Amino acid sequence: MSEQPEGLLLQLMLEMRGDVAVLRGETTSLRAELVSMRAEMATKSDLAEAKADLTSEFHSLRADVASDLATLDAKIDRKRKD
Repeated sequence: MSEQPEGLLLQLMLEMRGDVAVLRGETTSLRAELVSMRAEMATKSDLAEAKADLTSEFHSLRADVASDLATLDAKIDRKRKD
């Protein structure tokens, strides 16, 4: 009878070893995915640079629209006078 508990204990330990191996594999896979995601993520300086670029583009676009509106207004005034 003393062999059965030892055998049962050994069997449980072997099963646990297999489960631990599976978990280690999953953990390694998750770590690799995390490293990959971090490599693709933008940093704060990347975001600040993008914000500065967009702000500059908006100011330029705003100036272009204002210029186009002024030109259109002048053309309309000339058409009215003619």
